[in-house]
Parts: sequence; structure tokens; C-alpha cells
Amino acid sequence: MKSVLIYTVHKAASMFLHKLGADMGKRLELDTYSINNKKYYDQIKNSSWKLFIESTTGPSCFGPIRAGEDVALPVFPDNMEKYSVVLHIRDPRDVLTSAYYSHAYSHVVTDRFKPSSEQRKQWEEEGVDHFVINRIERVKKEYEELCTHLLDKDNVVLIKYEDMVTNYEKWLKGFVSAFSEFEPRQKAGIGLILGKNTHEKIYTTLYNKYKDDFLPAKEEDVYSHKRQVTPGDYARKLEKSTIETLNNEFSGVLTSLRY
Repeated sequence: MKSVLIYTVHKAASMFLHKLGADMGKRLELDTYSINNKKYYDQIKNSSWKLFIESTTGPSCFGPIRAGEDVALPVFPDNMEKYSVVLHIRDPRDVLTSAYYSHAYSHVVTDRFKPSSEQRKQWEEEGVDHFVINRIERVKKEYEELCTHLLDKDNVVLIKYEDMVTNYEKWLKGFVSAFSEFEPRQKAGIGLILGKNTHEKIYTTLYNKYKDDFLPAKEEDVYSHKRQVTPGDYARKLEKSTIETLNNEFSGVLTSLRY
């Protein structure tokens, strides 16, 4: 039976994927492995996602696996066709815009992200356009790697951040479909009276549980982790010349991902 790999990018609600993947794992009795789980962080970091996935036995759920996960490269195991894969992506122009506000304002300082107050002040003074332009090549490489390894493959389900926040029902159906080979865990005792657990019931439960997680904030707060979830924020924040540069640089990626 296939294991599930969940690929994404930074600034695309990857922590929600961490939470949802763990929830699915419990309902399907899958072992779940995430670099955001302290229990597995060092193991994944010290071996790489590739080797960690290849050395794990039994049906499992791995992810979120972020493109450019610089502490756990490489991220693609051999024989990718053996796995059921979720590719969750976001418009790279919004990813870059979101990254600026995260770096300059909202991201908490951690062992992996610890800019000085002077660095954050510099980002703020230089502004979003300068930040975005200087990170194009890095983000472009991440998207191109995802497209090369995963796009248009029979075992890959492509879902988008934009659908997650505007059409969660559609998005969740795509996510859950990647787990279709696994039998839901059946409850004992009184749970049996309620009937057999099914993928449809799991979908309904997850829909009701998380459907309000991405409601837009009434007012934008640059210090909030959920500063702006509405798609197309780049068009509201960036200069016209910056947008033109992004459109040119990401032309192939945007076309491939149907943006």
C-alpha cells in the first residue's frame, strides 16, 4: 500500500497541512511524520527527507515537505511513482509578498529563523518590492523543481491555496482523494452503532472542523500570522514594475500551474 507525501512551498499555509495530515493519519491509522513535529525534526534534518522516507516501513503520511527545505535536502525519494502525492501550491507572486511581511514583521524568532532587530528594520526600510525582487531566483528554483518532479503525474493530486481559502469544499475533496487507498479506522463499542466509518464521513468531519480557518481578517495586521489570506495580495502591495518582473520571471511556472 502506498504512503502519502504532501509537498508544498513556504507561505502557503503549510502549518495547516501539518495539522490536517496528522488528523488524517489518526483517522486512517497511518504513522505521520512532519518536520514540524519535534519528535522527528532531528531525524529528518540529519538524514534528509529523501532518505527518511525511503527508510521508513509501513504505510505512512509524510509532510508537509516544503520545497527548498534547506535543513532536509534532498526532498524527493527515488521511485516517486510508488507514492500517493499531494502537491499543494500557491501563486508564487503572493508567496513572495507574504514572505516579506513574515520576515519583516510577524514570524517569531526561532532556532531556524533568528534575524537581528537591525535586519528586520532593514527589510522594513527597503520595502516589499526590494525584498521580493531579491528572492525571485530562490523561489523560482523551488517551483521549477516541484513542476519537474511532480506536475502532470498520475499519482499526484494538484491542489491550490487559492481554492483552500475560497472553495474549501473543493480543495478538501482533492486532499482527501490522495488517501483513498487506506481504510478508515473503525470505532469499537458504541461507535459501531453509528455505522461504519467511511471516507465520506471523514471528509464531512474535516470540512466542518476546519471550514472557518481561513476567513479573512476584518482588518489587516502586519504582525499577525494570518495577515492576509485573500488571493491576489501581490497586486495590492507591489509596484507595477515589480509585478511585470514577476510575471516575466515566473511566466513558465504560472502557465504550467494554470495561474
